[in-house]
Amino acid sequence: MAAAQTGARGRALVPLAMAVVISLGAADPLPCQPAESEPNWPTFHIMNNVTRQPDGTLKLRPLNDANGIFYYKGIYHVMNQAGGGVWTHVVSKDLAHWAHIPDALDAGPQNSTWDKFGPCDGTVSFPNGPYGFDGTVPIIMYGPDCAQPIPPSGGLGLGDAPRVEPAIPADPSDPYLTEWVKTQPGPVTFDGPPCSFPGRVWKSKNGNYWNMVCAYDGKSPWARYTSTDPKLMEWKLAEHNFTSPPTGSLAGALFHKVPGTEDLFMINTDTGSTFALGTYDSTNERMTLQGHYESIDRSGETYHWAAAGNNGPDPETDTGRFLTVAWVGIRSGSILSAIRSISYDNKTAQLVGYPVEEYALLHNATFADKTSYAMAAGTTKSLPIPPAAGGALDLDLSFDAPPGATSFGVAVRAPATSIVGAAMVINITLAAPDAQGNREARAYFNGNFAGLQVLSGERVDIRVLVDRPIVEIFVMGGRAAHTFADTTFNVANASVWLFNNGPVAPTATVSAWGMECGWYAD
Repeated sequence: MAAAQTGARGRALVPLAMAVVISLGAADPLPCQPAESEPNWPTFHIMNNVTRQPDGTLKLRPLNDANGIFYYKGIYHVMNQAGGGVWTHVVSKDLAHWAHIPDALDAGPQNSTWDKFGPCDGTVSFPNGPYGFDGTVPIIMYGPDCAQPIPPSGGLGLGDAPRVEPAIPADPSDPYLTEWVKTQPGPVTFDGPPCSFPGRVWKSKNGNYWNMVCAYDGKSPWARYTSTDPKLMEWKLAEHNFTSPPTGSLAGALFHKVPGTEDLFMINTDTGSTFALGTYDSTNERMTLQGHYESIDRSGETYHWAAAGNNGPDPETDTGRFLTVAWVGIRSGSILSAIRSISYDNKTAQLVGYPVEEYALLHNATFADKTSYAMAAGTTKSLPIPPAAGGALDLDLSFDAPPGATSFGVAVRAPATSIVGAAMVINITLAAPDAQGNREARAYFNGNFAGLQVLSGERVDIRVLVDRPIVEIFVMGGRAAHTFADTTFNVANASVWLFNNGPVAPTATVSAWGMECGWYAD
């Protein structure tokens, strides 16, 4: 192997015994600041490192695209960019409490003629064979020299010119993966048109080579490239259109088997919220799409540039929980969404995303425990949540929705005296049941809405995570989901209200918990 340089060049590594095995001590972690001083910093969503400046002020490091989420040797890992040119790295033992460790990738190697500007987008894969790995060790494929065009194509103007580079763990026995190396000299070479936005890499069943899905010539569509090089440094175009019909996107290709299905596969058609579903034929190594797209979040550019995966070396044998996390951009400092698990709702035949169950580990107070509220026509009801706790909440609501119940819901980040002025109002409207008892529904998120089905015998379930500036809503287990973020959180407006605008009274069963800080002490 050629000489390698660390991605986190010159940084002091966290001792392995301290990297994650840290308990919350007397001093609060720097990311978890009082709402009075940092009202628009979340407390249990991932954001980049916070440092105390010489004058005592706190500085939040920029954050953008999520690029990796995976589980390795007992540790969960999330990687994202810090404004371009750096991949930061956080780790957790439980998907609820996180710690920052040294950056996975940054600019370099020093004095090189490539990657002087560091990484742009990429993904993490677990291919079997490269570098002698057995399919259980992660490999990063990323776009080096971020924002530097390659004439004449120059990419898409997004800083992701058609250029790719691998990086591997310096010590695969380290569960925290605190140091990564880039294979040199880079970047990879292409026989024919190059690609950008590198996606999943896996070993072919048709020969001694590896496949990679990426964006043809830095544009669309998704194309399949192959390599016989065990260092993944030489690639050639094998199939211009990996999918039929063609599709593509402007982020790393997230190609995976759909959890809970026998032969259904998925690939993103945007930056990670919408996926095309179809079948995959390992003989011709192409994906045939079904002709419709599935969205796991309906909030558009609020939830975007996601990472996803479940660690498998082979798309056809993917097993385990499929995790995803996305960039949520707000002016006060970008953050990542809640960690979600992607699954398939067989009742309605759709892809869904839902918060991982480990968020229950952050519950630090119970304000309602399956408490019932009968909501008469035209009424509102304030939930018994102290103002100081209203900025960090986990709400689980279930409405019985009898026939005639047509418009009801919940409002969060609202004034204590009225539902008027709430930052987010979730209103469920229901059509009359059809002959089978199923009901067409709309979930309104302020002015936006998403259509969904409520099947015969089902209650209307709404899950809401409130973390100061960010509100994430999941209706019917994720059949409709929405992410809201702004920069106007105020402790005085942190109440929760139920409401019923319809003529028939639904009964709401409510559980509500406060949420503690999601960070280990610094």
